[in-house]
Amino acid sequence: MQKIKPIVRNLKKYRNSLFFKAKFLYTKYYESLPLKENVVLFESFQGVNFTGAPYYIFMEIYQNEEYQTFQKVIAVGSRYLRKVENFFHARGMDDVKVIVRNSKEYCNLLATAKYLVNNVTFPAYFMRREGQIYLNTWHGTPLKALGRSIQNHPADIGNVQRNFIHATHLLFSNEYMFQHMKEDYMLDDLYHGEYILCGSPVNAVFYHPNEADRLRETLGLQDKKIVVYMPTWRDKETNKKHNKQFFYIMHMLYTMDRMLSEDTVVLVKLHHMGMRNIYFSDFEKIQAFPEDYETYEVLNMADALITDYSSVMFDFLNKDKPIFLYVYDKEEYMRGRSMYFDLDALPFNQSEQIYDLCTKLNQLSHVQDTKEVKKTFCPYDGPNAISNICQYLFLNRKNSRLKVISSTRYDSNKKKILIFGGTLKKNGITTALNSLLCNIDTKQYHYFLTFFTKAGEENSQFVYHLNRDISYIPLKGAKNLRWKEAIAQYLYFRFNWNFGWIMKHLKKMFQRESYRLFANNSFDVALHFSGYERKIIHLLRACSKKAVIVTHSNLLEESKLKSNVHIPSIRYAYQYYDVIATVRDGMRDEIIKHVKWVDRNKFHLLHNLNDIEGIQNKAKQEVIFDTDTECNISLEEFKQILESDAMKFINIARFSVEKQLDLLIKAFMKYQEQYPNSYLILIGGYGPLYREILELANQAEHVIVIKSMSNPMSVLNCCNLFILSSLYEGLPMTIMEALILKKPVLSTDIPSVRQFLANKYGMLVENNLDGLYQGMIDFTEGKMIKPEVFDAFTFNQQALQEFYDIIEK
Repeated sequence: MQKIKPIVRNLKKYRNSLFFKAKFLYTKYYESLPLKENVVLFESFQGVNFTGAPYYIFMEIYQNEEYQTFQKVIAVGSRYLRKVENFFHARGMDDVKVIVRNSKEYCNLLATAKYLVNNVTFPAYFMRREGQIYLNTWHGTPLKALGRSIQNHPADIGNVQRNFIHATHLLFSNEYMFQHMKEDYMLDDLYHGEYILCGSPVNAVFYHPNEADRLRETLGLQDKKIVVYMPTWRDKETNKKHNKQFFYIMHMLYTMDRMLSEDTVVLVKLHHMGMRNIYFSDFEKIQAFPEDYETYEVLNMADALITDYSSVMFDFLNKDKPIFLYVYDKEEYMRGRSMYFDLDALPFNQSEQIYDLCTKLNQLSHVQDTKEVKKTFCPYDGPNAISNICQYLFLNRKNSRLKVISSTRYDSNKKKILIFGGTLKKNGITTALNSLLCNIDTKQYHYFLTFFTKAGEENSQFVYHLNRDISYIPLKGAKNLRWKEAIAQYLYFRFNWNFGWIMKHLKKMFQRESYRLFANNSFDVALHFSGYERKIIHLLRACSKKAVIVTHSNLLEESKLKSNVHIPSIRYAYQYYDVIATVRDGMRDEIIKHVKWVDRNKFHLLHNLNDIEGIQNKAKQEVIFDTDTECNISLEEFKQILESDAMKFINIARFSVEKQLDLLIKAFMKYQEQYPNSYLILIGGYGPLYREILELANQAEHVIVIKSMSNPMSVLNCCNLFILSSLYEGLPMTIMEALILKKPVLSTDIPSVRQFLANKYGMLVENNLDGLYQGMIDFTEGKMIKPEVFDAFTFNQQALQEFYDIIEK
C-alpha cells in the first residue's frame, strides 16, 4: 500500500493542480504538434499583469499594418484574466486574445508559437523548441545585485538562468546592464543566441510628449504638478502582521497631503498587497495610480518621480525631470542586500525624512545634473526603440540603432566540465569538492558546478564564495514527462525494475531533461562528484560526451546498511559511464567482487585534494558557532575546555551508522574511568542518528556533541588526538586534515585507512570497543609511535594530475 501512495498523490495533483497538469500537456504538445509560423505569445511578470516591454511590443505589432498577418496572444494568471480583458475592452480592442497561464491552450501555444516575448520567465517546464524565436527583454536596469552577486540567495537564479540560455535574443538597454546580467547569470559558454543592445521599449513612451498631454487632459490633471510615487516592495515583510513599510507610507502620504502645494497631485503605485489597505478618499492631493493605463504611459506625464531602490529611476532619466529617493529605511534595507554600486553615487535627491522630501518637492524648479548618468543608463533610448526591435525580430530588418552581438564573441573555446556537487552539506564530500574547486586551473577548462536549487539555498555561502571563474547551474524544476515515462520512472526507482521497455523510456526522459535544464549545451566531461544521487547518474550520462562517477566508498557494500543507494542506478553507471574514479587504491577490486562484468579499464584513481592553505588558515581562527549550530554545552564553556590542559579527543563525521560514534562514546566512557580529566568532541554536519548520539552523550561525562559547524578546523587544532571509529570508509578527508595540522591520528583497522596509514601516518586499532579504548590508553601513556610527516603538497599535486588525466584520457 505504501508504494501505491505516490501514484494516488500524483493523480490527485494532476486533477487539482493546473501547473502539475501543464507539465504533461506541454510535453505532449511539444513533441507532437508543429510550429505555428505567425503566432506570437506574450507574457510579462509571470502573468501577474500585462505591462512593460511585452506590452509595448504587442501594441506595436497590433497597430502596425506590417504585422497584421501575425496572431497575437497574451498570457496572464487566472486571477488577472478579467482585469486584462477589461483593460483592452476599455480601449476598444475587443479582438485581443488573452489566455490563462498554465491552461491547456497556454501549453499548446507555448509549445507551438514561433515567437515568444517575455520580460521575466516562462514556467520551469518551458524549453524552447527548434525554430522558435524567444526574446527576453528583462524588466529594468538593476541597482540591486542579481544572480550570483546576491549574497544571501546566490542559488535563487535557476529559472532565470535557464530561460536566458533557452532564449534566442536577450535585450539589454545599456552596457552596464549587459555586463552584469551576462556575468551574474554566467552566460558565457552557455548562451548561444544574440545579445541586442538597444533602447528600452518602455522608455520610448517618454519621447512622445503629446501622448502625455492628452492623458493629462483625460484625467483632468492639466493644471497640476504631477508627482509619481513608486517604491520598491519589501517582499520580506509581506507576511508580517504589522508591515513596517505600510506604516511608513501612510505617515508619508498624510504628511504630503498636508504639506505639498495646492497645485500638486501625487499618484501612488504600490504592490497590490499594499494598495488594498489605503483609502484614497481620505486625501485631497494623494490619488491611486490610474489602472486603466500602462505604468509608463502614466509616468510619461509626471513632473517628478519619488522612488527608493527601484530601477524605474534609471528609466525616468529620459524625462529630464527631478528624481527623489525617499530612503527612510536606507541603513536597514542595505543590510544583508547586495548592491552594484553605492546609492550615494547617483545625482538624485535623497531624503530620509518626509519633511525634507516635502520641502524639496515644493521647489521642483531645481533640475538635477543627470547628463553623465544618463549616458551610462540610457545611451540607446529614443522614440523608435519599439519599431526597431519589432522590425528586427519579426521582419528580420536590422537598424543601425540596434547593436547586435553574437554570443560566440564570448565563447572561451575551452572544454566544458560539469561537476555535480551533491547536497553541499557540511560533510566530507563537500569538503573534498571545495578542495578540488580551490585547486583546479580555471584557465585550462571552463568548469560548471551544478546542484539542486534547494541544496544551494540551504548552503548559500558555499555557493556565494565560489571562485568567480567557476560558473554554476542550479537545477530548477521537475522533469517534463509523458505518462509512459512516469510509469517507467516509478517502476525503476521504486521497484528496481530495469528491463528494456523501462530503460528505453528513461533514456528519452533524461535526454529531454538534459535539454530542459541545459538547453542545447553538451558538456565535454560530466563528473558525478558525490556519486550517490540516482537521477543525476542518468542526467549526466545524457548531457555529456564523457561521464565520470566518483566512488568515495563501496556503495554496493554500503547499501546493506543504508537505504539511500539505488543499486540499479549504480550498476547503470558502472556499465555506461566512461570512467569510474575511486578515491583510494584497492577500491576497484572491492567493487569488482560485486560486479564481475564491469570493465576494469574504466577504473582510475582520483584521490581527494586538500585545501591546505584554507585548512591552516581556518585552524588559526577563533572558535565560533554558526547560527544553525547545535551543541550540548554553551560556547563559553566549550572554549574554556579547549583552552584547558585536559586530554581532548575529536571525531568529525556525520551522525550515521557506519561512523560507529556510539561505539566511540562507550570506549571513551571506559577510558574516562582511568583518566577523568578528558573530553570527547564529536562534530557532525547532519545524519539520521544525531538524536540518538546526543542522548547517549548526555548519559556520559565530558562528551561534547556539535551539529553543523562551518569551521571545525579551529576545534581540531585545539585537540590532542583525532580518532576515526568507522566501520568502513573511502578515504576520509578528516584524517588528512588532522595530519596537515600535525595532529596524531588513531583509526579502526579498516581497508581504506589501513592502506593510507601504512605510510606510518598514524595508529590502527581493532575495530571494536576494546580496540578504541586501548588506543586511547596507549596514546595517553606515550606508547603511540611518532608518525611520519604527511607531505600534503606532493599528495595534492599527484591528485590534481589524476584529475586532469581523467578529463583528458
